[in-house]
Amino acid sequence: MVNQDASPENILMNGNRVCLIDPYPSIYYPRGMAGNFMNLYETYFIALAQTERYKKHRFAACDRQLKMMAKGFMEGYSAGDQKVAAEVKGEQLLQLLEIANIHRQLLAENLTEETMIRYGNKEEIKKRLLFLSEELKTLASQQVKQLEDLVVEELK
Repeated sequence: MVNQDASPENILMNGNRVCLIDPYPSIYYPRGMAGNFMNLYETYFIALAQTERYKKHRFAACDRQLKMMAKGFMEGYSAGDQKVAAEVKGEQLLQLLEIANIHRQLLAENLTEETMIRYGNKEEIKKRLLFLSEELKTLASQQVKQLEDLVVEELK
């Protein structure tokens, strides 16, 4: 069982233990959840930092720390295994693609108040979609390079 939403709202400190809470835990492919974590901390929270839902967390002011948390998570999760890291990055790429697609779909809809709290208005969504597109290109090119390195290593 895994936590679907690893946002800071669901992280509790209990002495020296870190706990995640979520009212909707699920059974899911572990690399997919790891990719979700990477996407949240490297891209998603930063991209939505100015929305009403996430503004209180001041993600824009701590983007470096969020990215360092993702890096530390990947180091611990993969334990240096480049194949595991590549699988997680592949899942992260899919997560990012899904987020970009959601943004594209939102532009074709009438936005509800709940949607605007979560994603902002259409102009903000358009700007974010451009940002997400750039992030997709960057992550995809990194993934191709990582896969090339793995293939070269396997051939040795």
